[in-house]
Amino acid sequence: MTAPPITLSAMTSAACPIDGAAPVLIGTSAMLAIVLLEEEASRFLDAIAAAEARLISPAVMLETWIVTEARRGGRRRWA
Repeated sequence: MTAPPITLSAMTSAACPIDGAAPVLIGTSAMLAIVLLEEEASRFLDAIAAAEARLISPAVMLETWIVTEARRGGRRRWA
């Protein structure tokens, strides 16, 4: 039995400025699954590796960092 295809983001069908390729827009949920080594992490990694173009926003990177720091109990000070 093969696994159903996954969607990394609700916007994976967006037009891509990179050689007209259909991009994979990597979302926070996918990033967190990978970083936190969750069960579906390998499916996300496989989909990302197979994509012709990969895009990720700075907001996704920031949110991923915030969530992982909070789960680790991080108390960073910005002063």
